[in-house]
Amino acid sequence: ELVQKGAGSKVVAVCTNHPGNARLVAKAIMALSNMSYTSDNKLKLVEYGAVFVILTAMANHPSDEEVNVQGCWSLASLAVNNKNKVSLMNLGATDKVLAAMEKFPHSARLNKVACMFLYNLSLNGENKARLLRSNALARLGMVVVNFQDNAEVLSEARDAIGKINS
Repeated sequence: ELVQKGAGSKVVAVCTNHPGNARLVAKAIMALSNMSYTSDNKLKLVEYGAVFVILTAMANHPSDEEVNVQGCWSLASLAVNNKNKVSLMNLGATDKVLAAMEKFPHSARLNKVACMFLYNLSLNGENKARLLRSNALARLGMVVVNFQDNAEVLSEARDAIGKINS
């Protein structure tokens, strides 16, 4: 209900109006994740420009782990919606997530949600083909190597690899 009453657009505005404030932007993106719990909300948030502000934040703060963790988390949540899966791929979200995985190869939080994002995207056949042509499998392979002792991250990575390869 908050999203339908305009809270989503206000959070997007916070990111747009304060792009240089990494801490504020990370919290705003976390709020977007929390608002994206229904399919209707996911679509509405995309309409409000959530994907644009998330990708912009990740581009503006490539060395800020928290911004990138929250960005990956929000993108993974938005990618549960079938319509959003295509939009996210077309808008270059995969490139930002893969770049974050490369920048933070030992962050369990980031890599876990990045794997979830890639899995969610791969549930669309066209996206799966595009992921196969990208370096997603190589990145996921590095996650498997780096997180052999972390069952949660390893499980997400293996699930994403399996889905992309199926």
